[in-house]
Amino acid sequence: QKNLVNVFQSQIAGGKHYDEAVLGRKRANAVFREAHQSDQMSLAEIQLNLNSFVAAQDLFQALKATLDEFTAEIMHAATKYQIKG
Repeated sequence: QKNLVNVFQSQIAGGKHYDEAVLGRKRANAVFREAHQSDQMSLAEIQLNLNSFVAAQDLFQALKATLDEFTAEIMHAATKYQIKG
């Protein structure tokens, strides 16, 4: 993994150490992937398909629709933690 990241010397020249940061983020993604079981992998990448935004006639509407859907999912999931009193 590190050899692949080090291909782009411009990202590590000058002491920024993006190579180490990329691997650290992948390790963190693997650890935080599942909170209630042992890690199934040592590295993980999280990806987001942006095709709908690239192809959108109205970027604002496409973004709003995506955020509305995400908000609804989060609010639905949050209801099981809601404290009634």
